[in-house]
Amino acid sequence: MLFEPDADEEAELIPIQGARIALGFRGECRGELMAEISRSEYVASFGPTVSDRVRLADTDIVSRS
Repeated sequence: MLFEPDADEEAELIPIQGARIALGFRGECRGELMAEISRSEYVASFGPTVSDRVRLADTDIVSRS
């Protein structure tokens, strides 16, 4: 499947078998795929995501994305 820059497309994701190594970005990226990542590891790496509650600094204000 080819995706044009800035185009909104949907694609079905399916689990891959074998060595689970992904190649991409014109061969500039090569790495093993993680089977699972815990929510705390995800947040530590990428930040909050949908339905996470985020407290604003040291206030009692909480936002939900």
